[in-house]
Amino acid sequence: MRFFTHTLFILLGILLAYSPLVLSETKPADKNWLKTNLLQLAQPVVAKPYWYIQTSVLTRHFSPKPEHNNRQKLMGIERNTDESYLWGAAAFINSFEQRSIYGYVGKRFDFEGTPFYSKLTGGFIHGYRGEYSGKVPFNQLKVGPVILPSIGVKFKRMQTEAILIGANAVIITVGIGI
Repeated sequence: MRFFTHTLFILLGILLAYSPLVLSETKPADKNWLKTNLLQLAQPVVAKPYWYIQTSVLTRHFSPKPEHNNRQKLMGIERNTDESYLWGAAAFINSFEQRSIYGYVGKRFDFEGTPFYSKLTGGFIHGYRGEYSGKVPFNQLKVGPVILPSIGVKFKRMQTEAILIGANAVIITVGIGI
C-alpha cells in the first residue's frame, strides 16, 4: 500500500515541478498569477486527435475490506480531440463484483516538454446496486455523477495512468493510442 501511495506522490511532485503554474524566479510575481494560469489551463491546446483504448492492470483500495474486488477487468475507449478535450466510456467490474459502466467527458493537461500529463473527467456511473447503491453519492436513480482525476505518462503510442477513485482506491491502467 505504501508503495502505491509513494508512487502517486512522486508522480504528483514531478507533474507539479513541470507545471505551468510554477512561477519563474526571474519574473516578478503577478497579483493575478493564479487566475491567469488557471484560465490558461482551461484553454484548448492544439493536439493531435486520437483514439485511446485502455485496460486496468492493478487496483488498490486505501482501506481494503474482504468484500472488495481488486480485479476490475476494465475496458475503455476514449476519444482525444485536437483541442485536448476528451470523451469516452469504460465497462468494468466494480469493487463489489457488479458489472458497471462509466460515460464521461473531460480535459487533458499535457506538461510541455515532458511525457507527463493529467486528466480530469466527469460523467455518470451506473452499476452500483442493492446494498452497495449508497457507495456512489446521488445514486438514487442507479446512475451517479463522478469526477475522476488522473495522472499519466505517455511513451510513443503507449500510455499508463493512475486514476484516483475518490478517497477509496487507485486504478492503474495501460493503453494504446490509435
